[in-house]
Amino acid sequence: MGFTESVSGCAYTATLGTTDGYVAPAGRVTVSDHAGAVGVQTYDASGASANLPFHVIVAC
Repeated sequence: MGFTESVSGCAYTATLGTTDGYVAPAGRVTVSDHAGAVGVQTYDASGASANLPFHVIVAC
């Protein structure tokens, strides 16, 4: 996820979730500093990489 400024010095977190009333499937999400942006990767319940919906919060 890109922002107008680097978020390398910020705190960030993500969670699986939707905004349309559906329950997000079981799984997990990781975040990382990706050259000043937030890198987000989601995985299904078995640990395989998956395209799952998520929410991310950045606090600077």
